[in-house]
Amino acid sequence: MLSVHLLSPTTDDLLPADEQYRSIVEEDLLLSPLWSFWLERNPHLDMNFFNHFFTTLDQETALYRQAICHDFLQNNTLLEKLFQIALKAHQTKPAYFILLSNNAERLLDTAVADLQSLLPHLEALAQVCQEEPHVNSTGLQTFLTRTAKLLTTSYLQKLATFLKYLTFPQGMRFTMSCNNLLKPIPTDLLYPKLTANKHQFWQLFSHLHASSHSIVLDERDESGFRILSELRCQALFSVAHLLARVRDNIKKFFSTMLDQISFYRCAYQLANYLKEQQLPYAFPVFSNDVNLERTYPLQIALQGQVISTDLSLPNNSLLIITGKNQGGKTTLLRLLGICYLFGACGYFVPARQAKLPFTHLWTHFQRNETIEHQHGKLADELARLEAIISQLHPQDTILLNETFSSTNEAEGSLLAEEIFTALLTQSVRLHCVTHFYQLANYFWEKQNPHYHFLAPQLHASKPFQFSPQEPHPSADSESLFNSIFSG
Repeated sequence: MLSVHLLSPTTDDLLPADEQYRSIVEEDLLLSPLWSFWLERNPHLDMNFFNHFFTTLDQETALYRQAICHDFLQNNTLLEKLFQIALKAHQTKPAYFILLSNNAERLLDTAVADLQSLLPHLEALAQVCQEEPHVNSTGLQTFLTRTAKLLTTSYLQKLATFLKYLTFPQGMRFTMSCNNLLKPIPTDLLYPKLTANKHQFWQLFSHLHASSHSIVLDERDESGFRILSELRCQALFSVAHLLARVRDNIKKFFSTMLDQISFYRCAYQLANYLKEQQLPYAFPVFSNDVNLERTYPLQIALQGQVISTDLSLPNNSLLIITGKNQGGKTTLLRLLGICYLFGACGYFVPARQAKLPFTHLWTHFQRNETIEHQHGKLADELARLEAIISQLHPQDTILLNETFSSTNEAEGSLLAEEIFTALLTQSVRLHCVTHFYQLANYFWEKQNPHYHFLAPQLHASKPFQFSPQEPHPSADSESLFNSIFSG
């Protein structure tokens, strides 16, 4: 049976992404410019495609995808050939409405015509796979080899012959028999004997066999013709529905292939754009450390602007980013989020070199108060955070942007200290942007080597530069308030 397995080594039936989770992360990381970049270049895609970035994987599957992605980045010709074959096959629309027809011959004609329209795409795919292009990844090698073995020249020729026969250029033959009451029982459609491997799909019809017995009806035997017509309909409907299932399986294969090839084609398009902008990208090495060399925000890069920084967070479990507004703290937090998200789904990340933990990402950013917030912003923050905490697992990462800023510093810091401490005890990784000096200083005083503290560099020669810094009281909310409303 044809299968793709380019996004998972074991299945094409991938688990769907949680819609609420996806919506939150999309909004918090500002991913819409990236989706727009790809949608403009791929009119066949819809928003459901981006579920691939939010499906929970294991590290082995992420590395499996990395290897395939690397192959396609090195061989765009192969990528484009496979994409065009899948796209054209996907755009071949079967006339499903005819399946509602009571005309058995019309039903069979439709199923045969649909398969004949898909046959050239199977032949084109077989040719590409049989060319044995040089690839290194296990996933892509397996796909090409498996498909070439199934779609042999002999198989495709016999399939074409079989479909041509089902147009009945020399008339139709079928068997019938009678039960003990001399009433006809279900019949079989006959076709010429074909020599084929038992695994070929037309062997589904191997129960059909020729017969040397025949009967000729008198042309005035209306009852006989009516009975034979009904029997013929039974035989034709049986074969037509069987062919329709085969057709649907082939269509599903090409649809799945298009979806999975598009995942890597999007990666190639982004990589090509970054090259044009002279921006680097790298597949992350999974590690407990965060080490990003010349990393940059993708959303800003897609606007033609370039700001970059270097990050080194050895064996980090807690990162607290402090400092005054307009320093790029939230932008840095979103950048880390995209790196984690891309790394976990098998993509490269925006950096010249990258080491990252393999982790499942969660986000908790500020929300504007709406009419739905019946209990106030603080209650809403706590409710949203509780919903995330109930789903967290060890080694997950949560990004928190100005958490509890809806209350005063003393109360917000105490809440955050309790929650952060509990999560760290459960081996959850925390990255936090805050103006609460009390909160930042609480963890600073613990002098834990796995806790890291960053702040924007003042008077740096270029923007978006961060360095390890002790939290400073001037970063707290009271100072921020005074700086805005003083005078």
